[in-house]
Amino acid sequence: MSSLEVRTLSGRDELQELAITQGHAFGIFRSDDDVDERAELLAHVTCRGAFVDRRMVGTAVDWEPRLSLPGGRQLTAVALSMIGVLPTHRRRGVMRALLDAQIAGAREQGIAVAALTASEATIYGRFGFGQSTVQLGAVEVDTVHGAFAEGHADRGTVRLLELDEALAVLPAVHERSLPLMPGDLSRVPEAWEYDLSPKRSQRRFIAVHEPADGGPADGYAIYSLERRWQDSVSGHLVETEDMVWATPEAHAGLWRYLLDIDLVSTVRAIDRPLDDPIRLLLRDNRRARMGPLQDIMWLRLLDPAVALAGRGYSADGDVVLEVHDVDGGSRRLALTASAGQARCEPTGSPPHVKLGEQALAAAFLGGYRVNHLHRAGLIEELRRGAVDRLDALLQGEREPWCSAGF
Repeated sequence: MSSLEVRTLSGRDELQELAITQGHAFGIFRSDDDVDERAELLAHVTCRGAFVDRRMVGTAVDWEPRLSLPGGRQLTAVALSMIGVLPTHRRRGVMRALLDAQIAGAREQGIAVAALTASEATIYGRFGFGQSTVQLGAVEVDTVHGAFAEGHADRGTVRLLELDEALAVLPAVHERSLPLMPGDLSRVPEAWEYDLSPKRSQRRFIAVHEPADGGPADGYAIYSLERRWQDSVSGHLVETEDMVWATPEAHAGLWRYLLDIDLVSTVRAIDRPLDDPIRLLLRDNRRARMGPLQDIMWLRLLDPAVALAGRGYSADGDVVLEVHDVDGGSRRLALTASAGQARCEPTGSPPHVKLGEQALAAAFLGGYRVNHLHRAGLIEELRRGAVDRLDALLQGEREPWCSAGF
């Protein structure tokens, strides 16, 4: 292959070329309107292209959202997206060159965590990323079995929003929910404008939950309705594509609203957290069909000490980690947690636990239990009881989940 060049893109023409090339890498032909809209959105993030003989053959995009961590804390991360290579240039180091440039840029900015979603589960482990969140592909409930158990009455209200009001209300709701949902990422205004554009919202409804005390909105659901008739009998399907809540009342109120829409027989909420409370709300909880399981967010801890010190802890204790990276290096870190906070510093003390950076990333948000990783042979215990201590330290208050793909 001729010499490979990776560089940051600028100018609308190059951003349009990125949108086209990334589409071709995934077998997608984008319309002119789609290319223009994506180029407008891409102007607000960092875009990179890989070139061979001055032709773009690979793409990568990144930006710096806030990542929600256990304990209600947040840390600036780098989100990697639109990583693609043309079929004509795969297996030639193009993706590695793009990722190396993205990671180097993040390290220069002092960012401790990189995040991405993967089209294939076999790609990113060799770059140091570990599966960090798992979600349900969908939760589906038949409305005839949608009655709630006793004690789940919601006195709030649900109303429908037009697009202009949704753009003003939904970002604030998501910001309220962010500290409560480890694994979620903040969203930039341009992403909201793109997602809630008239073109993308022609067949969508936007419902918002407002509490009974008159306070600000605390939940929303973006959904569509597929009309289904058979022999004059309705069996419509409601499907949510984005549903976020900041209070238990908002979650229950939104589900109650969706299940009570006339003529609807099935409500399907896609991409749900593993611990979505709907199953516990239903009188007959077997009627919530849940699955399949999907990995969603992959993390790489670029600076494990900063990342581990940045999250909250619900247990006290200390453990010395020996962390091995994919480049053959290793580091020893002393992690000490007390009263919800932690210090994590380099140390020369003998390690208690040895693990790869992928396993540490998997456990970082509490999505994968340290004990489970140990039983899978991905963590080695060097001092008796150390795995149990680390397991207790890294458990989160709930299952981590990212509310939107990227």
